[in-house]
Amino acid sequence: MSGKHFLITTPEYDDTTTYCSKWSEEIIEKAEDKQFKVINLNREQATRDNFENRVRVQSSPIFIMLNGHGNSKSVAGHEGQLILSCDLGNEKTTEKSILYVRSCDCGADLGPSCISKGCNAFIGYKA
Repeated sequence: MSGKHFLITTPEYDDTTTYCSKWSEEIIEKAEDKQFKVINLNREQATRDNFENRVRVQSSPIFIMLNGHGNSKSVAGHEGQLILSCDLGNEKTTEKSILYVRSCDCGADLGPSCISKGCNAFIGYKA
């Protein structure tokens, strides 16, 4: 499937993830206004399997936004389950995408690793 796809994860299992999810509603609206097909992996849908399936098989998103807790090497989704991680070795799933990760420290190791595996751009935090 081709076209303008935007994939976002919006886990909601604690105050922080719920807050990020609610603030993402306006982002989703703006993307739809710009004619993006939005795939929102909300709450329990924000898992590694769903993420990898949607990226590889169904949507090939040009923009990916991951909300969740994390560290320098990983970002998690529902209930803290890893979605994207240097330790999992699944950074290549972001190939040819622009990736924005709203998670602590992800810009330190995860960002450079995704770029080295074909991600077009990485936006994230080092602290």
